[in-house]
Amino acid sequence: MEYTEAVGKRLKELLSERHFTQTKFAKGSNISRMTINRTINGKVRIVTFETLIVFCKTLNITLRDFFSSELFGEDIEFYKKKKGRRIN
Repeated sequence: MEYTEAVGKRLKELLSERHFTQTKFAKGSNISRMTINRTINGKVRIVTFETLIVFCKTLNITLRDFFSSELFGEDIEFYKKKKGRRIN
């Protein structure tokens, strides 16, 4: 599973647990609903650290809480390097 796909699935889990709609979460996070939707559906190419911080602040959780999921097992490769560039 790709990093961005895992982030999207985790975000979907957390929104459901906290009874957030995508619209409500978008308003609270000041991130567009389209971006939230694309993240949840694995359509984004990259999720920045800054975006993850905003997600966590809006959900009132830590990064550790966000990544404490089986989706982020030891075998997931967050970054692959090839000639100094990040690739999927």
